[in-house]
Amino acid sequence: MKIRFLGTSHGMENPPSTRNRQSILIEAGDRSFIFDAGAPVYDILKKENYDFSKVKAVFISHAHDDHIHYLPELLAAEELAKAKFYLPDIDTLLEKANTQERDCFKICEGTFYNDLFISVRSVKTRHLVNIEGESISFGFMIEYKGKRIHITGDMTDTLEDFPAYLSETKVDMLISEAAHAETDNLFEKLEASNIGTAALIHVYPPERYDELKKRIGKNKFTLILPDDSDEYII
Repeated sequence: MKIRFLGTSHGMENPPSTRNRQSILIEAGDRSFIFDAGAPVYDILKKENYDFSKVKAVFISHAHDDHIHYLPELLAAEELAKAKFYLPDIDTLLEKANTQERDCFKICEGTFYNDLFISVRSVKTRHLVNIEGESISFGFMIEYKGKRIHITGDMTDTLEDFPAYLSETKVDMLISEAAHAETDNLFEKLEASNIGTAALIHVYPPERYDELKKRIGKNKFTLILPDDSDEYII
């Protein structure tokens, strides 16, 4: 799989001019998948003449603006007419996107996408809940040809919703947000996980990058701090 970071910024006001808000493009063979739409995904790919027919699905982790700001452009794009859209809160997101014309699918807990090549399993977080207290925010575990990527999505500041299964299940790359919890708490969770590489994005405050850089090469896993447009292959 090839992971391309289209947006790596935090969701607070005034993100760095050098970083878009969160969006990740994952390519698996001749298929590609978009996770979150905080970055101007359509414009980025259009400018490079990307083959949009490769995009089979778009997955949204939760309905905060820094993850959905450019969702309307994706929903309206003719080039993505055959792509499937998976949303955690369909009515809210379609209302924000000002469209009711597109067929979308609700994200269910567990493996909700499987096209016989790649599977995507949702893992609930407690970052965003509805008035009934039900979680409407998710992380995602992606599997393709024996390789695994887990995207945490946004979590709580206590990391009570950090995926416990990572202590047992081998994951080749964990893509984790680094904005809501204390750094020591996050690294305690990472060290207890069975991961090959930890890619930290959604970093806040920006000064935390200085602290994170000092931890590179000092963990049992490989630590990377991706910039926008960075690509990695697992």
